[in-house]
Amino acid sequence: MANPIDVNVGTRLRIARHMSSLSQETLGTAVGLTFEQIQEYERSSKRIGKSRLYQFAEFSNLAVWFFLKKCRTK
Repeated sequence: MANPIDVNVGTRLRIARHMSSLSQETLGTAVGLTFEQIQEYERSSKRIGKSRLYQFAEFSNLAVWFFLKKCRTK
């Protein structure tokens, strides 16, 4: 089972990608990954390292804290 923090970061990555109207392929290409790797990050089957998280933040024009902020649940 994935760590709840990893699940939250993956969810926030998906939110950021949708906010920017990017496909998984486009985001992956921009940071040197495949769309399958982006899927793994978003599903939390793979942890996102600090340097990769920084890349996502830079590309999305978001602060790193955006990805660490807790998602609200119903």
